[in-house]
Amino acid sequence: MNRSGICVLALLLAAANAQAAVYSPPNAYNFSVWTGANESWFQYPETLNSSNYSIPIIQAKPAIGIALSGGGFRAATLGLGYLRALFLLNITSSAKYLTSNSGGSWLAATFSFQNDVDLSSYFGPYIPPEQLNLSTVQKG
Repeated sequence: MNRSGICVLALLLAAANAQAAVYSPPNAYNFSVWTGANESWFQYPETLNSSNYSIPIIQAKPAIGIALSGGGFRAATLGLGYLRALFLLNITSSAKYLTSNSGGSWLAATFSFQNDVDLSSYFGPYIPPEQLNLSTVQKG
């Protein structure tokens, strides 16, 4: 058997073993899917009063969404500035939704799931651009 034949045989054996060792979770998970989000009649289930999926704290908020773009670390840094500004304007606590992709998702995850510090500590002090220099940044 030549080298190519051995490689094919090894791949077939690996595939057979992989199929035999299929993971089976200990608990069943149920998922629901709603279609029609692009249609004018669609309403998100968490906002409906009659839904089993309703979330009252979300229902009480105005229809404001924050979107953070992608673009790696630069997007996360820019998004941090945007979120800080929206926080200072008291908009972040009013937003119903936060969405992101790529680099903005790194920021969205830390912003959404951190509970160790209050948001004013998370964002740090605001320093107006005309006051930005090395000493004010080091104090902040």
